[in-house]
Amino acid sequence: MKYVPFVLMLAVLGALNAQEALTNDSILKMVKAGLSEDVVLSMVKSQPAKYALGPDQVITLKSAGVSDKVVAAMVERSAGGNSFGGSMASGATPADFRVIT
Repeated sequence: MKYVPFVLMLAVLGALNAQEALTNDSILKMVKAGLSEDVVLSMVKSQPAKYALGPDQVITLKSAGVSDKVVAAMVERSAGGNSFGGSMASGATPADFRVIT
């Protein structure tokens, strides 16, 4: 009985780590495995991500058969500054800031 809290803690930690961040390599693996564009797009839109999207990396993705829609979704996902839906690290959104001239 004394191990039950420990086992529960391990289960919760395992669930938290279950969603590994997607990378360029994971996108390439899914495309090479023949997953449909819709499936890959769903993953890009719903999973945490750590993409490298400089010009050379984008060319590599395109040369490997990743569609323009998937690359564009990766760029949009990364444009927000973090991997969880595009909000800023502080929790602020761009609307929270004013331009001071």
